[in-house]
Amino acid sequence: MQDKKVLKYMKFKPNTIHTAREIYTMSMEKINPKTIRKVCKGCIFLDNCVKIGINQSFRKDLLNHAKK
Repeated sequence: MQDKKVLKYMKFKPNTIHTAREIYTMSMEKINPKTIRKVCKGCIFLDNCVKIGINQSFRKDLLNHAKK
């Protein structure tokens, strides 16, 4: 259920194939501290993601690592 909600928010087109890196990078760009509570409501990992998302320098490091 949660996966479908995130995929809908990310606006993936049906029957498309993406690498894990593409999905990760897109999620880091689209899901931010302002939207995460809405998109991920009900997820057991929400509190952890909010803590990580608020730390923008960590977020930049993750994005840079994903692009390598």
